[in-house]
Amino acid sequence: MSELLHVFCRVHAVSERMISLWVKNNAKWLSDDQISDDDFVQLIQYFIKKSTIRV
Repeated sequence: MSELLHVFCRVHAVSERMISLWVKNNAKWLSDDQISDDDFVQLIQYFIKKSTIRV
C-alpha cells in the first residue's frame, strides 16, 4: 500500500490538467475495487516509463 501512496503523491505533483482521463478512470476503478492496487501501480509505472506521465 505504501507504494501505491507513493505513486499517488508523485501523480498529484503533476498539474491536474496534465493527468489523463485514463489515470482518472483507473483511479476510480481502483477505488471501486475493480482493479487491484498492484495492477494500478503497474499501469502507472508503465506510463511513467513511457513518458506518458511526467513526474
